[in-house]
Amino acid sequence: TERILGAYSGQVRVNSLTTGRHGENSQHYQGRAVDFQIEKGANISYRVLEATLRTALGPNTFMQCESEGRRVDCRGDSSIDHIHAEYQR
Repeated sequence: TERILGAYSGQVRVNSLTTGRHGENSQHYQGRAVDFQIEKGANISYRVLEATLRTALGPNTFMQCESEGRRVDCRGDSSIDHIHAEYQR
């Protein structure tokens, strides 16, 4: 995670780890999920961030773009508010 945030310093932030509102069985509460958010005015798209995260976090990571808690297409849905990534054992 530090590698990713360092590469996009000031453009991407961790929006949620173990806090926030999530579903009852959310992996956030077990410390196995993280939400990434692009800062307003940043020079990166969610599509690029998703590809970067997939490479950096590896094949055991489930990932999806979300808008207000629902899954949306990472390839251009303008309503995306974060990328949810969770480690799969």
